[in-house]
Amino acid sequence: SSAPPFLAPSQFSSAPSMYRAPPRREPRVAAVVRHGTKLLVLVLDPWELRSVSVIAPPSLRRLLLRERPRLLVAARPARWQKRLPLPVRLMAPPRHPERLDAVPELRRFVGTPLEQPVRQALSLATAAARLVAI
Repeated sequence: SSAPPFLAPSQFSSAPSMYRAPPRREPRVAAVVRHGTKLLVLVLDPWELRSVSVIAPPSLRRLLLRERPRLLVAARPARWQKRLPLPVRLMAPPRHPERLDAVPELRRFVGTPLEQPVRQALSLATAAARLVAI
């Protein structure tokens, strides 16, 4: 069974395939912050902010399997961290959290009850990404 012509590699094209984003060179980082009874999860790539989700703790494993981060960062230890399939790194929350105005995708959280948890998660993810990149 041969592939249809539109799926077969072109013999006339020497250009590399097109990427939606550059190939992964640094690990994807997920930061988790507690917000009431829910968890706020922010997933950060070196070149983009992948997602911000507010979920119940039992849904965290499914979200991590979908997003595939290489490292999970949290500010405090919790029971749910023991059952996860990837390493969890505890980091102290930064003194001066990142500003949401600088990230266009996060401007919608400014002035909402989620502003502080999103700022804290963004700061944790950014600090972890810098540590991993070194």
